[in-house]
Amino acid sequence: ILPELYIYLPEGIAFANYAPPGSERLRDESLKVLANKKVIIWEKHGILAFGKDLDEAFDYLEIVNKVAGIYLKLR
Repeated sequence: ILPELYIYLPEGIAFANYAPPGSERLRDESLKVLANKKVIIWEKHGILAFGKDLDEAFDYLEIVNKVAGIYLKLR
């Protein structure tokens, strides 16, 4: 959908099922799906991004938000 997605996030985006906030299950689900990915989307919780610094993490969030916006307009 957006060329930047594959340039900046070649490993893709991790998706985790819902788990109660702050629970061990949420921790376990997150670790299970994250692997080497830099962004995780939690069902009903939001998005978490990892980077070498805060700017890089915010860039990843911006890319994911852009892709989501385009995808939702196409649907």
